[in-house]
Amino acid sequence: MVSQPRQVAVAIPYRYPSLSGGALTKSQAEICLVSSRKHAGLWVLPKGGVEKGEQGRAAAIREMWEEAGLLPHPSQPATLPHAQTVSDLKAHKKSPVSDPNSSDFVPRAIYESHEVLIDGISGVLDDWPETRERKRVWVARDKAVDLLRWRQDCRHLLEMAELKVAD
Repeated sequence: MVSQPRQVAVAIPYRYPSLSGGALTKSQAEICLVSSRKHAGLWVLPKGGVEKGEQGRAAAIREMWEEAGLLPHPSQPATLPHAQTVSDLKAHKKSPVSDPNSSDFVPRAIYESHEVLIDGISGVLDDWPETRERKRVWVARDKAVDLLRWRQDCRHLLEMAELKVAD
């Protein structure tokens, strides 16, 4: 029996500090990162396993709430048509091979990103389930890409993100 990779939903919470004054580019976006519980001093995007019967976007929003205390902008629909995916470069414990370039390779996880626009006022809460376990920080998109250099999977998902402004 072939092992199945873990399905992991990754939230890419973002906001634009100023929505006035012309066209916005994704380089103007701020990204919310949370402190890693496993790797002191490092930052990650909120993420976690997709539970049985749960859709990926719903899991990403749940993880974003639990880990960062953030809620989606009210104008953003609950479901969006596209999500980016990347495979973990680490092998599943039952993968027959450890080389990610092999056709027999089974990744430990498949990461699916979900971009979530955050209302900078009502969407950022002071208390959340992991308040005492994690810190959150808002940084410019390019700084977030740099802080995620240790997690190539999540960094790649952020680099592919469109970061659209709500309609």
